[in-house]
Amino acid sequence: MTPDIQVSECGHNTRLAYPKVQLFAYFEVKHADDCYHGCPYGNCHAFTTFPQPDDLEPSYTDGHSFFWHNLGGRPGSGVKPISNPTSGAYGWEDSISGGYHDGKPDYSRMQKDHDEHYPLWAQRKSALKPWPADAAQRFDNGQPYPYQPKCGRPCEWFLQSEH
Repeated sequence: MTPDIQVSECGHNTRLAYPKVQLFAYFEVKHADDCYHGCPYGNCHAFTTFPQPDDLEPSYTDGHSFFWHNLGGRPGSGVKPISNPTSGAYGWEDSISGGYHDGKPDYSRMQKDHDEHYPLWAQRKSALKPWPADAAQRFDNGQPYPYQPKCGRPCEWFLQSEH
């Protein structure tokens, strides 16, 4: 489990390393941090297995699910870019160092399809059965990104301390 990160970090970057191949991640929202740039913040749980549609219940404001290798029936991460927690500007994390940078990604530093280089990954990947697209639709909340009703609003405790 990786604590206190942005949902975008959980959705864009794997939390496991060889020989473990991440197939699924669940993001648990910590609403106390909803006022910071890049929210929601919370805990990212990474797994080497992935649930089937009947194993999950939608939670549109308290949790988010991410599938790797298009196993969730839809391409893409479903989240906005990683944000600078101070300014809110979009940026990226270096795949090698983990350092954050504002602006457009330096794709030369990206470890594209790094799982493809793992021994026996091709055999394992061919045995995985992704969700059908219609199964993923029942989890759609109609928003282009995970929706957080309080995300980006000033923290009440912060405003109260200013007066």
